[in-house]
Amino acid sequence: MTTYTSLNDVPGFSFGRASQAARWTSDSLLEVVAQNLPRLDHDPATGDPLGLLMEPARQRLCSLSGPYQMESSASATDYTPVPVLGLFPTAYRIAGANAASRARATIQGGVVQGQQYAVTWVFMFGTSGRARIGCDQFSSPFAGSIFSGTQAEFVDGADPGDGAGNLSPLRVRVVGDVYIVTSVWTPNFTGGARVSLGPSGAAGEDVIVISTQVELVDVDNPYATSFVPGASSTGDRAAETLVVSPVGGRLLGVDDWSAVSLLVRARAPEDASAERVLFEVDDGTEDNRIRVARGEDGALFLSDAVAGSTTPVVLGTVDDGEEFTLGVVWSPEGRRWSLNGAAVVAEAAVAPPSTPAEARLLGTRMGAAHSWYRGHVRRVAVFPRALNDAELASLQSQL
Repeated sequence: MTTYTSLNDVPGFSFGRASQAARWTSDSLLEVVAQNLPRLDHDPATGDPLGLLMEPARQRLCSLSGPYQMESSASATDYTPVPVLGLFPTAYRIAGANAASRARATIQGGVVQGQQYAVTWVFMFGTSGRARIGCDQFSSPFAGSIFSGTQAEFVDGADPGDGAGNLSPLRVRVVGDVYIVTSVWTPNFTGGARVSLGPSGAAGEDVIVISTQVELVDVDNPYATSFVPGASSTGDRAAETLVVSPVGGRLLGVDDWSAVSLLVRARAPEDASAERVLFEVDDGTEDNRIRVARGEDGALFLSDAVAGSTTPVVLGTVDDGEEFTLGVVWSPEGRRWSLNGAAVVAEAAVAPPSTPAEARLLGTRMGAAHSWYRGHVRRVAVFPRALNDAELASLQSQL
């Protein structure tokens, strides 16, 4: 087995993203990666490598007063002149009682009632360890509440769904002293709107404002993604593709796919939404198309039914944020699947793929705009023979 450390060195692998994008480095800093370069991501809390980050296209909808900076409506003082998390040029301290809108960012084009918007607030606590975060229809009504760093949740019995629509669920990531809080806002009105951040309510309190982001989502993808690089205007991040193409008539060094094994080690996203395709094997014929997806309930399944069945086959359950290894073996006897080294499904009636005429896709679905895998691909291994169950178990534990 040949091991490669860079996608650019692997024959037949082609990675693409028609824009720049951001990733976490091993030093827990946000770094902008140039167009068409893969994002080898890290856990910002520990610096541990997570693998290749794959995400769908997203647009940043909020217009900021400066690079990544929320507009201030109150007396603001510089908190630090050095970049925050490596990406944001500065931060500023805002004081004042009971005013979430003391820092704000307008959502370009307004919002539509019932549509979903993923909102991210980035800040540090001041003196009280509390802040007021939310979304509003230019002051009133207001959707949001007081957020407590100690409890990492909305507190004081305030209803985050009150006023301007529902704000749920709440997800929190802490990097050093910086809080990155995300939620999904479903406004109950159509019109102008903004994201807001400020002190929690008591006189003399303050909060250190860093940045915000708003993304339009659809019902199948209700989640916040990584930061979309850009300055004060709205920005776009293109979708990422990882394509495995034949080289000299051979795919991944395999001449004959009548006996071949494919192993993929991946990390599921922290929050499952609707169907997310992990990989697709497609040689241009419907009979040889294989899609593996992860549903919102964490179930890993074949989204194309096994021959002779109309029901997708569940391979197992993968928790949010869990690393897992998926294996598929083609042989003259059919197709076998394993999850984390354990055999789960055998499909004797399914023929192996023919010698590839089209590309194999990892991390996306052919011809689809939204069914992209969101998570990390750690490793991929291909063996030009049919591994037995014992070999699968052994290799998957080492991958």
